[in-house]
Amino acid sequence: PLLLLSIYSIYIFIERYLTIKKATTIDPEFMLNMKDYMYNANMNAAKNLCRNSSSPIARMIDKGLTKLGKPHIEIDQAIESMGKLEIYKLETKMSALATISGVAPMIGFLGTVLGMIRAFFNLSHSGSNIDPTLLAGGIYEALVTTAAGLLIGIMAYWFYNLLVNMV
Repeated sequence: PLLLLSIYSIYIFIERYLTIKKATTIDPEFMLNMKDYMYNANMNAAKNLCRNSSSPIARMIDKGLTKLGKPHIEIDQAIESMGKLEIYKLETKMSALATISGVAPMIGFLGTVLGMIRAFFNLSHSGSNIDPTLLAGGIYEALVTTAAGLLIGIMAYWFYNLLVNMV
């Protein structure tokens, strides 16, 4: 389970990182063309430019352009609601990283408990022939799962916070 959680968290991080990076990159030509179209009152060209662009900022501007001629409050609300929708899209799957950051250490601690149970089970069935190797396997298992769970949890927590800051 810890291996699957680590692979999934790395996948989410890379996919979201690339998506957010792409969404936050603003083409300077887009903004210059938009400024020219707006200055020249060429609304059809401005709308077409927005619709041909796949960036969140273009969709927000397009939403504002569809409300031109209406009161400013209505335009602001339309752009704000589109902005919230764009943020929601960017935050997709990020809650899974938050969950992994909490669940991975718990799974690691479960492995700790199971490893200690195994160590003491082996010790109890050894009779009077006590050998340190009977404990070593269970303790090794306990320590490895704890370390792996904590490492994956820390990694997922760091990924999550980095992506939240990017959004």
